[in-house]
Amino acid sequence: MFGKQLAVLAIVLIGSSVFQLIAADIVTTSLIKSVLSGSDTENVIFSPYLVKESLMQLYLGAEGNTSDEIEETLQLSKDLSKDNIINIIIHNIVKFKRERYGTFEKASRTYVAKNTLVDLRYSQKYEELFNTSVAEVNFGSSINKKFKISDWIMDKTSVKLTKAINELTNETQIIQIGAMSFHGKWKEPFQVSDTKLASFYIPQKTGDFYTTKISTMSRLGQCQYNFIEKLKAYSIEIPYAHPQLSMIILQPKAMDGVHQMIQNLNDLTLNDLVPKDVVSNFRILLPKFKIGITLKLKEALKNFGIKDLFENANLSGMTGPTKYLVNEILHKVQIELDEGAQKDKIDMADFGSISKQFIAAVNHPFVFLVKDKKTVYIAGRINKLGK
Repeated sequence: MFGKQLAVLAIVLIGSSVFQLIAADIVTTSLIKSVLSGSDTENVIFSPYLVKESLMQLYLGAEGNTSDEIEETLQLSKDLSKDNIINIIIHNIVKFKRERYGTFEKASRTYVAKNTLVDLRYSQKYEELFNTSVAEVNFGSSINKKFKISDWIMDKTSVKLTKAINELTNETQIIQIGAMSFHGKWKEPFQVSDTKLASFYIPQKTGDFYTTKISTMSRLGQCQYNFIEKLKAYSIEIPYAHPQLSMIILQPKAMDGVHQMIQNLNDLTLNDLVPKDVVSNFRILLPKFKIGITLKLKEALKNFGIKDLFENANLSGMTGPTKYLVNEILHKVQIELDEGAQKDKIDMADFGSISKQFIAAVNHPFVFLVKDKKTVYIAGRINKLGK
């Protein structure tokens, strides 16, 4: 029963040798496009990593067209035998831990309505793979929802989901909850004393721009940077202290170009978005902010190609012959960008001539990615900052 599902779980969650068998990069950029297209006015932040994990938790119990649709949408390989996959799962599953990058916290869990009969084999395999359990909740009880969902998420991630959880009703059958928080330290910190108020330009429907003053960090040094013609946007990579982790800033050349830039993500891989040129004497002006965004992902995932889960789900591997639908996939991601650390002084000799600085001001709507070489952990679209 679990052979096909196990293959998918292994392919998505394990190491590089299996990742090479899937078109993971194209899937990720397509997912980012689907979710970040959700609003032209509000900020949108989510975790592609967490979305895939949530889908895998549900896919473990999916059968028939529901299973096939997820497999096709995520472009998962069919080339591995059941025995090989089971062996890989036992030895190579990568379990996401807080200490992996020091400042990530995440939680993901499947919640089912009270008195839902969950297949024992599914529950056991779910707990083995994801290091948590399927939870039964009385969605009509605010006390039960707080204890089973809000408090559990808060304990794992320090993320508050109370308002979104309170909107769930006793009509809810199955819901997938996820949360992630991140506050990274830069490889080369920004100097706190250099942070000043600067303008951020927000496009309006009238064609004008609303200007607001926001705290903006400044740093001079060496940077990876280039222009991506297909996106009509600049790509800037800022490394974090962990040697594998960095942030990519995608800033459209046009101040009102973020929507079109996102639409042009089709067929680009993560590697296509990483800048290749090294620029010295590079001054970046980067907004300082702390934002937490709660998203209902059902509509974005339907646009992405996953519809059966929400409309005609076959979850017989999870709930037996009784028909259930997934009502929503609800995620909250919060991220903080600040100076990262403070040094007593800056060694200006390392920066060269100030008169020859190359300046990149991130001062209008942009996209950012927090990623390593293979995985995008957080993707965001910043449409507005300030009050």
